[in-house]
Amino acid sequence: MPLNIVSITGADDRVLPSELAALSARYTSPITPEWAILYGEKEGTPRNPSAAWREAFLALGLPFTAVHLCGIQVFREILDPRTAPARIADISRYRRVQLNINARRRDFTEDEVLTVYRTLHQAGLHLILQYHPGSRQSIQKFFAEVDAGSLSRIDLLYDESKGTGQSPEQWPPISTVGQIPLHCGYAGGLGPDVLEVELARIHESATAWRDLPYWIDMESGVRSNNHFDLAKVRAVLDIASGAAN
Repeated sequence: MPLNIVSITGADDRVLPSELAALSARYTSPITPEWAILYGEKEGTPRNPSAAWREAFLALGLPFTAVHLCGIQVFREILDPRTAPARIADISRYRRVQLNINARRRDFTEDEVLTVYRTLHQAGLHLILQYHPGSRQSIQKFFAEVDAGSLSRIDLLYDESKGTGQSPEQWPPISTVGQIPLHCGYAGGLGPDVLEVELARIHESATAWRDLPYWIDMESGVRSNNHFDLAKVRAVLDIASGAAN
């Protein structure tokens, strides 16, 4: 099975970064855990680690990390030429950068969304575009202007639930730009209780026309009472490892 990355989102100050490093060392094949950190104006609250925690996490030098940009402020700073350089320098320390823009409501115009995409792409970052009804048109316009040589730095996350943890009735197939397949991820309602069934459904859709790598992402499904649950994370990685063999 070409599942290659299991992205686990939402570690916060209640989690020791060293515990995440231990799991990265334990699970190296056939899947790799990616630790995705929420980044926005809610830092220091559940799911949103403080700046000090993020520094301790980054100091470990883990190879698979992502930062999920959330809220309004971080995107306003990226749109402002005075604040963009410092913010881009900070988020560039993560392997991938996911843009959760206009996920729950339309805070930014389509032109502003496209400017965010272009600014971060031109800065050389590896982007994850959160694909849902509110972003579909902007993403299509962005892909129309991106040269084929840089498509390897743009991944697509299917998340119809827009972060609310609801699985779709049907998982979509891998997307292409022209004839070039994208590295696609799948999110929505995933967790240890449903993962075995949902992975089979995702695999069927993702490989419908070609055996291509894909990844999965989950956040709410690895929490208990809104606390990051390492036991659930280990269960997810065990299930995913078994399915990928």
